[in-house]
Amino acid sequence: MIVDAAHYIRGRRVELPDTWEAPHEQGFTWIGLFEPNPAEFDGIRQSLGLHELAVEDATDANQRPKLEIYGDSMFIAMRTASTDPNTDEMAFGELQIFIAAKSIVVVRHGEVSDLTEVRAALETEPETLAAGPMAVLQAIIDNLTRLVDRAETYRELITTVFQANLTQVSVRLAEVGVQQNEDMRRISAWVAIAASPTIIAGIYGMNFRNMPEFDWAFGYPMALTLMAASSLGLYIMFRRADWL
Repeated sequence: MIVDAAHYIRGRRVELPDTWEAPHEQGFTWIGLFEPNPAEFDGIRQSLGLHELAVEDATDANQRPKLEIYGDSMFIAMRTASTDPNTDEMAFGELQIFIAAKSIVVVRHGEVSDLTEVRAALETEPETLAAGPMAVLQAIIDNLTRLVDRAETYRELITTVFQANLTQVSVRLAEVGVQQNEDMRRISAWVAIAASPTIIAGIYGMNFRNMPEFDWAFGYPMALTLMAASSLGLYIMFRRADWL
């Protein structure tokens, strides 16, 4: 599909007739197409004198980024990427540029940045357009350079966000680890306090005959006092050590 076509003389736009032939020997022709079919592009190729292999390149939307020379013309293929404003999904496309002495043909495939704004901006600068097809190429590559810079900015922003999130997660994990350590210390302290009277009770529960405390009137109170004192002593010790 033909998007736009015009001839430029001294940087001023002159509409092209249906034959695609430049109305004057001066200036150059700029044609923009979107996913053209072979027959459509072949007519343009013959009118502008592009190489025969240009038809195959223009209709093949799977070109790798490259620069090739066909006689006195040049072919450039570039990959593009953009974001769909409706779905926020990445869309990829391809931009193919054919440059001859007095013509430039830009073919777009897939979801690729529209060059309408590039053409409109250049048409407000006749002195720039007067430089010929290479001025158009420079402007297109500059459109693309800005997109690359923007993508790089987004990449750095996303990286920063991920790093900030990772830092927050690390801090949270560290806090959880500290809390778990504190909980383990409290549990260990209470286990030790509970174990102390259990050990004493276990000793006196062995029912050995040769234990003078059994025949002593204060043996039982003494055992209870020992249990309480050991538990209290351990509690004070763990409290001072900030385990409780």
